[in-house]
Amino acid sequence: MTHAQESADAPAADEAAAERESWLLRIEELNEANLELARQNAELRDRLASARVELEQADIAESRRLDRSRRQWFVAGAGVMVAGILLGLILPRLRRRRSAWSDL
Repeated sequence: MTHAQESADAPAADEAAAERESWLLRIEELNEANLELARQNAELRDRLASARVELEQADIAESRRLDRSRRQWFVAGAGVMVAGILLGLILPRLRRRRSAWSDL
């Protein structure tokens, strides 16, 4: 190669090296951004899993509360029914006794 060719190739070589360096920096930036996104993704997955567990626990607690409420209403209804039966059996007998006393 002649000196003229080398001096013409030198700026082209410098330009190519600068372009490669620019591409390498860009690749490093993208790689860092990719790693950050992967970290954020993992964090969000963890938060989602925690939220799902919390929701499941809340559903279980709500189900228990609902069962307890239904059971309380069932017991109250059974109590009203038993009281009604007892009153139905006792009140007619009290009337008979009163009528027997009123005849005296």
